[in-house]
Amino acid sequence: MTRGRLRSHRRPKRARRIGFTLVMATFTATVAGIALVASIPSASATELYSELYAEGFHGASTSDGLWKASSPGGGHAPCLTAATAPAPPGSLPACAEGPYDRAGKGALRLTDGTGQETGSLLLAKPIPTDRGLTVEFDMYMWGGTKYTDGNGSRAGDGISFYVVDADRSQTAAGEPGGALGYKGLAGAFAGVGFDQFGNFSNPRWAGAGGPRGCPAGGGNACARPNSVVIRGSESAGYAYASGRRLNHPLDTPEANTRKYARRHVLVGIGADSRMDVLIRHQDDGPYETVVSKLDLARLPGQGALPDEVRIGFASSTGYATSVHEISNVEIRTRDADLVLRTGYDGPFEAGGTATSFLDAGAGPGFGWIDHPTEVSYHLPAGLTPTAASGDGWTCDTSGQWVICDTAGEAAPGTSLPRITVLMNVAADASGTLTASGRAVQITPDPDAEIDPLNNTVAGTVQVAPAGPPVTWRTAVSPLGRDGTDLPAGTRTA
Repeated sequence: MTRGRLRSHRRPKRARRIGFTLVMATFTATVAGIALVASIPSASATELYSELYAEGFHGASTSDGLWKASSPGGGHAPCLTAATAPAPPGSLPACAEGPYDRAGKGALRLTDGTGQETGSLLLAKPIPTDRGLTVEFDMYMWGGTKYTDGNGSRAGDGISFYVVDADRSQTAAGEPGGALGYKGLAGAFAGVGFDQFGNFSNPRWAGAGGPRGCPAGGGNACARPNSVVIRGSESAGYAYASGRRLNHPLDTPEANTRKYARRHVLVGIGADSRMDVLIRHQDDGPYETVVSKLDLARLPGQGALPDEVRIGFASSTGYATSVHEISNVEIRTRDADLVLRTGYDGPFEAGGTATSFLDAGAGPGFGWIDHPTEVSYHLPAGLTPTAASGDGWTCDTSGQWVICDTAGEAAPGTSLPRITVLMNVAADASGTLTASGRAVQITPDPDAEIDPLNNTVAGTVQVAPAGPPVTWRTAVSPLGRDGTDLPAGTRTA
């Protein structure tokens, strides 16, 4: 990841692909007519990649004036662990006793393990939200001092990520301690607390409301150590929206380095205020879903997602402490949930012809398809493609393959124009033909494809002998060309 890259908010020309979506749809043929089964990619099968900004924090400086840091208590952080003082004008500062890391190996330190400390960081550049946004980053919580109470012994307090109205945002963090620097932020829209100690769930410290069983006034019974919690906007009283205790630890308090403390986070917010939060605890490991399609708009007083926002981070310590760091921040438009639907027209009769179609679209509730999309379609032996076409698509056939690509766009809940494939059925073709398919995201960032296991389609057809009428059956996936359901049916020819 390069440092401080700003991107304009528009779809690149075809010749300058940042990344494109590959949808592979192979198919099969079974007994008693065409039976199609399609598995639609979930939110984790993300296909849109439109980068707006990226900052690694690995080097000795940051881009001039783009990041604003604050430490209300006058602590030594936030600071760049690989920087040497004095920092260049407009850059974030070097750590007072650093550098701690070689250039290219650093991170942004929010707090340094000192007690009663708060550090915050705000991106000064406004981010447009008309197509939502996805933010990824690495975070590290290590070392420090544990504190013991009725909820056990643990380090603290945690890291918060937040989204604020670009017209009202402030550099200084909100309240310290269990609030993780979020409560009290002017113009706050949503905050995600990665909560070691557990008090981001506690209304005594963090905002209105808490998890089930938590009294209105808060208290130790409300604490949820090792959890991720989402809270709403300033206008909603920083209200508790959702939370989850994790299956793996957020921190490594026994460590004296960030080496084993890396946790990778993905936060998605749609233009409709629906939110996803996922966390990965190991390199190349699976994501743990914290929330999916969480509707922030249901919170009383929440308000709509502002037209432009800024993103920020904060961390805090109390009697319990940790070193809190982040790196590899990347912001892009909301990832699309690509959906591929495939079906067939007419009987598959030996020696005859047949037609199939493919609809690639953006699932509802996620992002736009606004980068080039490629659809690859493989036919089994016995079926040979003769032509393929679709409005705005460029298609080629070779052997058993059809490959089509387009630079078209599709809004959430709609499809790109349909691709129609004409094929010959071999005279000696018979019985059931079987095929499978998968959707593969090809972007500079592999994390834009979270769960490739869900990117599959499969279908079956039975080839009948020439002669008597043939009955066939179709079953389709939920997404039609206009986002509506398409009916299944039985036909006779």
